[in-house]
This record gives sequence, structure tokens and C-alpha cells, in this order.
Amino acid sequence: MMKQPDVKVICCFSVSRTGSNFLSNILRKFEDIDVYSEIFHPNEAFSISSNMVVEFCERYSIATDKPLDSKNSDFIYFCRSNPVMIVSFLCEIAARKGRKAIYFKVFNEHVINQPDIIKLVSTFDCYSWILQRKNIDSFISFKKAMQHNVWESRNNTDFKVELDLTSYLNWSEPRRYWYQFLVNNLPNDKVRHITYEEDIDIGQQNCVERFQGLISKVFGGASLKNEIRNNLLRKQDLSRREEKVTNYKGFVESLKNCGRLDEALGYFIK
Repeated sequence: MMKQPDVKVICCFSVSRTGSNFLSNILRKFEDIDVYSEIFHPNEAFSISSNMVVEFCERYSIATDKPLDSKNSDFIYFCRSNPVMIVSFLCEIAARKGRKAIYFKVFNEHVINQPDIIKLVSTFDCYSWILQRKNIDSFISFKKAMQHNVWESRNNTDFKVELDLTSYLNWSEPRRYWYQFLVNNLPNDKVRHITYEEDIDIGQQNCVERFQGLISKVFGGASLKNEIRNNLLRKQDLSRREEKVTNYKGFVESLKNCGRLDEALGYFIK
């Protein structure tokens, strides 16, 4: 199947707990973009409809005895093993609806073969957005989500966690390598570095305006939908960093002693 040359691809490369859900909802305000979520997640092809799964499986003769929906493991494995095929299919769907671009996100744990990422971005007219958040805040958010097994749409302000150095180091290493891989291998001319602090956590209206400008650089104009949605995700934690952790001072000291404090308070890449 030939890809649709007039449909742009915007791929957000990131890790969990960086504000990517909020960003996805911001982009859903724009009428020219089909916004998907974690289409290569190992458990579910999030935001791909059952009708699309049926059409895709019929086209590529994917044999399965499971329900044809976004949780179908045979469909998921095929997509993760053949990312160009599913993205080409989504571009075709977008072209049918007169869309100018599709958007989805890819985390490090979604990737089966790293060379597939390079093939993906080189096959399409692809714009790569690399989204980061200060590492210590991302880690705290991760620990809170793990503790309560709730990953979105819940106010975590009153919840506190205890952090330890070993957990942080185990959490940080694969993310460090992931971001370094992206920097070393993605085409620089179509890479945009985005941070939670400067581009996401700036208020709803400012965020819309910020990404209206970024989208305009992709296809020369970004139109908002007539009815602006008000169901954006809200911040799940309104407390200061020091208030989120029971042993914050001790954790910071342990980071300092092993030479990882600057990394924790900053980003993996600049």
C-alpha cells in the first residue's frame, strides 16, 4: 500500500509522566489533525477504533480468534513489528477525511526494534517532537502513579511517596539511553525539542497558542475546531516538589553523593 504523500506525520517521542496526555488533548482542538495515542503500546493500540482494526486485519490477512478491537494481541504484535504499515494505514484514513496530519506518541518501552524507528521517520514526511520533563518530577509522578495504579484523571495532590536511589537509577537508565538514541539518529532538520515546563505547563490558552504555531510550521496553518473542547486533562498534582516526597532532603543528598543531582534536576538531553 502506498503512503499518502499529502498527509504529514507528527510523532511525539517521549517517556511516561511527561505531560504527553495533556499535549494529545491540546492537539485534539485542531481540526486538521487525526490525534492518536500510544499506538505501539504492548497491551493496547490506544485510540485505534474497532472498525479500523477490522479493516486493517482484513487487508493484511491477520489471522486471529480474538475480538477485533484495539486490545487484540495479534493485531498489536503485527503493528509493533510493522510500524510503517500501520502508520501508512492511518495516513490513508486521514486522507479520506481530508486531514492534513496524523499525530501519535512513542515511548521507549513501545519499541521492538530500534531500526524500525529510523525507517518510520524516513519513510514519511515526519516531524519528530521530543518531549521531556525534569527528571526528578517525572520520577515522582511515576512513583505516585505506580503506588495508586492510576495513570490519569486523578488528583494526586494529597498523596506522598518515599523515594530511593536504586529505584531512581533503575528508572533513569533506559530513559537516558532512549533520549540519546533519538538525538543520535533522528534527522535534525525535523526535530523539535519540547519540555513540559516551557511548553505544556503554561496554561491552557498559552499551550494552545504555542502548538498552533508549531503545527503551522508543519502544514502552513492550524485551524481550531468550531467548538473548543473543555475536557482537557487537569494537573494531577498541585503541590510543590518538596511536598510530594516524605524523604525529599535525604533523596536529594543521595543523588548528590553519587553525582546524579544535576541530571535529576534537569533533562537527559538539552
